[in-house]
Order: sequence, then structure tokens, then C-alpha cells
Amino acid sequence: MRRLKTYVLCVMAGLSWSTAGRAELPLLVRDDLEQGMARWQTTDPEAASSVWKIESLRQGTEINRVLRVTGPSDYEPPFRSPHSIALLKDATVGDFELSVRLQNTNPGAGAHRDLCLFWGYQDPSHFYYVHLGAEPDPHSCQIFVVDEAPRLKITRQESSGTRWTSDWHRVKIVRRVADGAMEVYFDDMTQPCMTARDSRFGWGRVGLGTFDDSGNFDEVQLHGALVSPPANRRLPVAVRESAEGAVVEADGRPFAAYLKRTGHQPAIWPLIGPGGFPVTRAFPIADREAATNNDHPHHVSVWFTHGSVNGFDFWLEPSDDHPQTLIQHRKFEKLAADEHDAVIATRNDWTADGRAVLEDVRTWRFAATSERRWIDATIELIAAAGDVTFGDTKEGSFGVRVPGPMNVDAGLGGAIRNDRGQRDADAWGQPARWVDYSGPAGPGNAGIALMSHPQSFRPECRWHVRTYGLFAANPFGKSDFPPGEPSQGAVSLKQGESLVLRYRIYLHDGSASDEELQRAFAAFAATH
Repeated sequence: MRRLKTYVLCVMAGLSWSTAGRAELPLLVRDDLEQGMARWQTTDPEAASSVWKIESLRQGTEINRVLRVTGPSDYEPPFRSPHSIALLKDATVGDFELSVRLQNTNPGAGAHRDLCLFWGYQDPSHFYYVHLGAEPDPHSCQIFVVDEAPRLKITRQESSGTRWTSDWHRVKIVRRVADGAMEVYFDDMTQPCMTARDSRFGWGRVGLGTFDDSGNFDEVQLHGALVSPPANRRLPVAVRESAEGAVVEADGRPFAAYLKRTGHQPAIWPLIGPGGFPVTRAFPIADREAATNNDHPHHVSVWFTHGSVNGFDFWLEPSDDHPQTLIQHRKFEKLAADEHDAVIATRNDWTADGRAVLEDVRTWRFAATSERRWIDATIELIAAAGDVTFGDTKEGSFGVRVPGPMNVDAGLGGAIRNDRGQRDADAWGQPARWVDYSGPAGPGNAGIALMSHPQSFRPECRWHVRTYGLFAANPFGKSDFPPGEPSQGAVSLKQGESLVLRYRIYLHDGSASDEELQRAFAAFAATH
């Protein structure tokens, strides 16, 4: 008969614990996993059904449900640190005591046989964790901090090794924010096996996981002081030139990188959302998604181009089948930042088989709060080398490619919506002022809304937005799209003439309502 358990998420003044010299802390979470993974988010959403599982184990005459991690996920952290992490939802804490029963199930793993516990988790680049390795060395059986760099050992009192057996063990983590103290207990709940002291992260989430091993977790209890992350305040944004182009940071943390050359054109990659996770596809710039999300290699994160410019196809990567087209970064017009904004302005040359076709000036303005980020893009297309015609084709123009788990076809909760109320495939080819693409990114959800400014050329343009992950504003296509108004089509410029496109990329955590997106659009529309 299944053992009866309870599952509680609450703040109860009457349930508290105490440690000598410490104030009492309330019980926040008691999770015995009988209700499954309802309270947990994994760093790799696709791993929720493969790497992370709820398993029923027989223990004597009882059947017990546990949370099992089977090994490393496909998640690639921004810095060297564990791959498989399950974070507890709805509990951001300062001081805490975390108690967990766990069992490593890989006796052949050797000295680095491990399981890990996490705390102070603010985003993928800022957290603490303990690696409960079988034998200590600089990378095993230590307390680490990840702070915009590969994990750094901060252990003061080191362990002689984690005494893994096939049995279940109990681990306890104690954290005091005031003096930065951290204590790790293994089996012996009276004397810590490891200690550290660090004060850089005074709040965050807690979690379970492993670097690349396998094991089971059960009977999670969290006592602690709930805290609210800092309010939605405007953050300082900085930009610096790099060998590849330029790098943008918000409050000292990664935001975006401008790359002068990716394939046959410039692009922005990576693009990091307010939750700290990439919100655009890595392939083809990086190959971390190549096995499952490698279609359309010309979709390069965030980019601008068009499929017919004087008859030349700048949308596809050059091949033997069509002329060698290139959008080449010529120079930076501006790299600057003030208190709240960073600006990257570039001048670029469009050539086909070595002949000049078009020139453009792109101005990217980056801004952020602690909960939202956005980029305003102004693109001036200049007929500097002769007359130019932008042809009638769906293949364009201001594009974003979302990561695999976010796309609608992945079936993991991805969704498309526009300001006209159209959803998913119904939004393709339709005119709209804004379109939003939201879905899994990292341990939670994220969203990208593209907005077209009222002063942009053809402001209520058509949207080449696909359920497989493509997302593009197209002010030139007509015949490929569903019939209707406003009408679009080919546009010609005489030599010396230009046209201006203005778009905003609005990044949110996935919870943005239609009302929030309407307000964000109104704020963008009010800019000059």
C-alpha cells in the first residue's frame, strides 16, 4: 500500500526551527514528491520528461515516489557549472535551512561521483552550489560560486569526501545572509562537513541537481525568510567593442552581443532575457542546438535582410544556386552609453557578386529594468549606389528565430499572439502593430514581442511568423500572404533616396498580458 504523504507550500508561523544563536524561521515548503514535479522547474524544459522523472521505488513493503535525475541534460550554462538543475518554484529566500534526502545511483562514476544542491540562484550566471563529490579536489566536493565566470571554489572548511553508498543519505544546507555563512551537513546533522563565507548573493532560489551524474531526491523541506527580488527598477546598460563586434551588459550582466559577421551578414547573438537565459536560437552561430533545431541555417538569432533586392536574394545564405550576396559591416558609427541606454550604430554595405546594391545605417538602442529588457532598432535603407527595388516576397525582413523549446510546434507551451487577437498559425501573414512569441526558455517561460513604430515605413506591416520558430516583420511582401488590407508590395527608391524602418524587441518573462504589451507598445509609439 502506498505510503501516505503530505505536500504543503505555506508560510506557517507555528512551524519553525531554530539553531543556536539564530532567529526562528518558518516552514515554507515540505515536498515529498507524491504530487510529482508541480513545484519544480528544470533548466532544460525538454529535460522535464527525459533527464528529470518521477519514479516509484519500493522500499520494503512501501511504494515511494521520488524525483530522479538520470544524468546531464542538453542545457548549456553560460559559464562552466552543473548542467542538470531543478529549481524550486515560488520560494525566493534570504536566510534558510534546506534539508533533502538523496541517493546517488552511479557507483561507477569514480572520484567525481556527485549530486549537487543550489541556493542564492538569481539567474544562470549568479548562484551558489555544493558539489557533493566522492573525493575532494579543486572541482569536486567543494562549495562554489558562479558569478559571471566559471564556478569558483569558496570552501573554507573542506570535506574529506562524500561517503556515497547505495543507501539514502540526508543533506542539510544552512545559510546566514548577515555574515555570509554557509554550512553543509551530510548524514551528521550536528557538525558541518563543509563551510564557506560569501555575501555577494543575499537572496535567490534553491534547487537540486547534478553536474553530470544520476540520483534520486526526496523529502525536501525548506525553512526560510521569504524575500522579494528588487523592484522593477531601471538598470544601467553598458557597451564595449569586442573582436567580433560589440558586447552589451545590463547592470554588469550579459544582455546581447552584436556580431559583425555571421554567415553572410551581421546579427545579434546571444540575446539574453530578463530571466538570464538566451531567448533566441543558438544555431547556426553555435552548434548546441544542431541535433534537434537545425533547419533554415539563414535564421541567425536577430537579423535584418530581404529576399529580393534588385532581384538578388539576401535572405538565404549564398550557394552555387544563386549569386554571392553579402551584407558587410563597414564601420561603427557610434558605440556609446549613458545612465540608462547603450547605443550601437553601424554602417553596412549590401553587395551581390561584388557589386554594390544598397547601403544601410542600423541604430540599436538597448535598455533594461530588473524585470524587462528592450531594444529599439532604427534601420535606414539608402539607395547609395543606384536605384533599388525591394521585391514582393515573404522572405524578409526584420527577423528573430526563437529557441527550440519556445516554438509552437515543440508542444511545450509555445504560443504566438498579436494585437488583433490572432493566435499561432492564424497570425501568419497578417497585419499587426505587435506580435508576441512566448514559451519555455531556461527553467521558466520567456517572451519576445516585436513592435512596429507608427513612424516606421508601413507601420502595420505583415508578419512572417511561423509555428516552427521564425518571427519576422515584413513591410514588402504581398502576394505570398493572405489577401487583405493594408496593401503592401514592392517598393522602389531612386538613387539617393532612403526609407526608415523602426522596430522594438521587447523581452519579458513569459507572463506579460495583452494589456502589458499594449502599454509597452504605447510607450514605444511615444518615442521620437
